[in-house]
Amino acid sequence: MLATHATVLGPASLMIIDLLILVVALRVMSKGVVDVATRQRMMFLAFATAAILGRWVLASVPNVQPVTILVIMGGALLGWRRGVGLALLVTLVTNLQLGSGTWSVFQALGWALAALAGAKLSSTLRDEDGYFRIRPLLITGVIAAFAFDWIVSLSVLPTLADAGEFFTYLVTGIPYDILHVFGNITFALWLVPSLNLLLNRSGWELPQQQVSSEVIATDVA
Repeated sequence: MLATHATVLGPASLMIIDLLILVVALRVMSKGVVDVATRQRMMFLAFATAAILGRWVLASVPNVQPVTILVIMGGALLGWRRGVGLALLVTLVTNLQLGSGTWSVFQALGWALAALAGAKLSSTLRDEDGYFRIRPLLITGVIAAFAFDWIVSLSVLPTLADAGEFFTYLVTGIPYDILHVFGNITFALWLVPSLNLLLNRSGWELPQQQVSSEVIATDVA
């Protein structure tokens, strides 16, 4: 994905996009949740704060930010609903400072899919004791980097003449995709030991219980 985006929208359009993302985020997080433990709320806030501040701080570094890895880990740890909510809220809040446009929708979609992947692969990304595994997370992070960038690149389609020009755009953006990959690898290597230590000290429960309960609730609904 190139560092440029499609045409910037006006204030009214940006407000509508931001409100839609916020409403969807709140809807996803609230539906099917009877009671959220304080520990889970605090972990959600920790993920959101780290992703938001990390993206702001690294805004000057092209395509390197911790959001992708954090939403994958958030989905694996907190379940798909809160993982998707995390992805949408981070998109909304960070773009208030970094700038919004049609790409905001595709960013929200890309990170939401990363969170869904994290939740779906929870049993692979985490071991039987509930701790994150480095290798599966690295592989997921590499794939998610390319997937996210290509999804966001769809925002430029209205400005291009044909599919060939879009393909050229994707090829030209490969260096930025690689930067995203290296960023995800670096953040994963740094975050996994730190988060596993936090999980150990906090006595965090295994994610399978939470994810299974959400799946059961969804099936019953």
